Amino acid sequence: IVVENFKSIKKLELKLQPGINLLVGPNASGKTNILEALYFLYKALVEEPAKTPYMPHTPEYWSPLDLVYGKDPSNHIAYRINMVHRFLHEDNNVLEENVEFSVKLSITPDAITIRPVEIGIDYQGDTRILFKENSVEVYVRRDLYENVKDLLSARDREVFKDAYEEEDYIVIDIGLRRPAMSPLPLRMLMASLLWVSRLIAFKDSIVYHEVNIPLLAKSIPILHRMFRKGIGVFKGYPIAGPGMMLSIYDITSVLGRIILLKHPDIGRLREPQSIQKTDRLDVRATNLAQVLYALLGRYGGLPSRISDALLRLFPGTRIKLSPYYGRVALMVEEDGLELPPPNIPDGLFKLLAILTAVELKPSLLLIDEIENSMHYRMIEYVVDVLNHLEIPVLVATHSPHIVDLVGPERTIVVSKKPGEGTVAERFSNIEELRRRLDELGVAFSDYIFHAVT
Repeated sequence: IVVENFKSIKKLELKLQPGINLLVGPNASGKTNILEALYFLYKALVEEPAKTPYMPHTPEYWSPLDLVYGKDPSNHIAYRINMVHRFLHEDNNVLEENVEFSVKLSITPDAITIRPVEIGIDYQGDTRILFKENSVEVYVRRDLYENVKDLLSARDREVFKDAYEEEDYIVIDIGLRRPAMSPLPLRMLMASLLWVSRLIAFKDSIVYHEVNIPLLAKSIPILHRMFRKGIGVFKGYPIAGPGMMLSIYDITSVLGRIILLKHPDIGRLREPQSIQKTDRLDVRATNLAQVLYALLGRYGGLPSRISDALLRLFPGTRIKLSPYYGRVALMVEEDGLELPPPNIPDGLFKLLAILTAVELKPSLLLIDEIENSMHYRMIEYVVDVLNHLEIPVLVATHSPHIVDLVGPERTIVVSKKPGEGTVAERFSNIEELRRRLDELGVAFSDYIFHAVT
């Protein structure tokens, strides 16, 4: 993931691995800004696109300028996400597809909001589609076009008369008839992408059929037809397929399942919540009772991961979701004695929030100051759970105990440098670092907090 011009971040590259990726650094270095930058992708491109007015920075920030590096409106917030998708082909071979998604957001001229001004999807380096406010640019790799042009209709080949070459690509610029500076089409594009992802069917192999998507056609028609032979047609123009449709599924699946957790709002958690069906946990876990109630209905009881944690860390404790008059309260039964929410320990709320977030199967789990309210034994348990997940978990901490548990392989040192903003660096020679620490008889956390940060 590459992030540019978000708060204290001028340009930052993160290579995330499954399990914990630990952010450590001094106060005001930008650890929380990294987490918020990734969560803003969800806010701006999934949660808010269809809302009017479109103001994805509220209520967390007073002004969209609060989001931009140096509060300079000429800076564009930009993201680039590289993903590898593995799937089982019909011949039972595991294939890999490389997908790059990019988006650029800009402050509006009146400085009231921030909006997407460019969205790109690059499939395998073969085909790139770049959505702008007044045009769509289709990039087809030259050798790909040469291989498939004889399979195209005369009408399809005709459009390439106006194409131009750029490096190894043939480029077609499709002008769009709509008022300049209108943010709606790009916002609707993201809302439509989520809808499109539901159309993809998976059986024993990946099979693509002709797709006609009326809702998408009303905003920006991305893919008009997909063919299994490796050729798609975009508004009459050939593109690489069939993976482009799957690429869209990957992107929307990743963006739509990003979860950020900050320390729970304990006061709100101790109040009954209205019963709502929800599969998202909010940043302060204030809807924890609602989400657990929905999971209870889905699984017919508490998920086994949560039950196991209670058995190990809070023996004799049982969670109860008590519904009444359209509201639900999170209750605890301790050795047969029922305790109302005000009597529930803060650490139990924190544990439930993290494990509930895991049960929601996020694509990327972001946790700020994970150690708050948790005893060392609970921290060890949670770190072990998170480290065995198949998805990346990005955790910010000031805890030496967590640093020693996680180790240098999974630690990212965050600092702020003059003129560069927030930077994030991994250790390059871990074996040498371990040898040196052994020689000195120094714990890794001592080195981190006294020598590095």
